[in-house]
Amino acid sequence: MVIGAAPAGASSCVTPGHAYLTQPGELYFSGFDGNQQFGVPTFDTFRGDTFRVGGNGIAPFLNIQFRATNTATGALVDLFNTGDPEFGFVTDIAFDNCVVHESGAFTVNLPAGRYRLVAHYVSGNLGTPVVDQVVDVVVRTPLPPPPPPRDPCLRICTA
Repeated sequence: MVIGAAPAGASSCVTPGHAYLTQPGELYFSGFDGNQQFGVPTFDTFRGDTFRVGGNGIAPFLNIQFRATNTATGALVDLFNTGDPEFGFVTDIAFDNCVVHESGAFTVNLPAGRYRLVAHYVSGNLGTPVVDQVVDVVVRTPLPPPPPPRDPCLRICTA
C-alpha cells in the first residue's frame, strides 16, 4: 500500500493552476485556478513594448488560450497580433510537469486604452476548466520627448 498516492488518472501538479504575463523583472497574475485572490493586477505599458505569457499547474498535455477584451466596450481585441481576436493566442502544451513554458515576446500594438487579458485552461489539480482574469493591460500614450538642451553659449559666450 502506498500512502499519499494520487488516485489513478488524477494529475498532481506542484502548484495550483495559474496563467501569467511577464515583462523583464515583472510577473502579473491574479491568483490560482481562477480565484483572483490577489485581485486583477495592472500592467502599464506603451505601444512597442513587449511581454510574454505562460502558465503553471496546467493539466498535462493541454494548453492555455489567451484572449483580450477592451474593458470599455467588451469587444475582443488582437493583443497578440495573430489577426484573429476571437482565437487569441494558444500556447504550446504543458507536459507532465504541468508547466506551459513562456511564449513571446509579443509587441503591444493596441491604441491607448484598458484591456483585460483572460486565460482559458484546465487546472492540473482540479481537472476542471478555468476562466482566469489574468491582468489588465493599460496602454498609455507615451510622453513627448523632452526638449533639446539649451545651448549655454547663446547668452554668455562670444565668438
